[in-house]
Amino acid sequence: SSRLGDLFFEEAERLLDQELGDYSVTTVQALGIMSSREASCGRDLAKCYHAGQSTRLAHEMGLNLVGDEGDKDDILVRTTTFWGAFALNQ
Repeated sequence: SSRLGDLFFEEAERLLDQELGDYSVTTVQALGIMSSREASCGRDLAKCYHAGQSTRLAHEMGLNLVGDEGDKDDILVRTTTFWGAFALNQ
């Protein structure tokens, strides 16, 4: 079962590499999940890398900025994603 997890993780990394600057909220969330997975495998350096990428991307996308744009659900997803990334990077 750990090999299946490795294959899934490798595919997630491959897809991430293909995005080439066309990132979304789900990209930030995926990086957070990848960070948690690396931590559970005892790979602290990789955990820190993915958590840092998640936080930097969330900040670059402006997920930390609260405005009147979008509906309440969209605003909630954006702010929750930002603070989740921030918490993982601590």
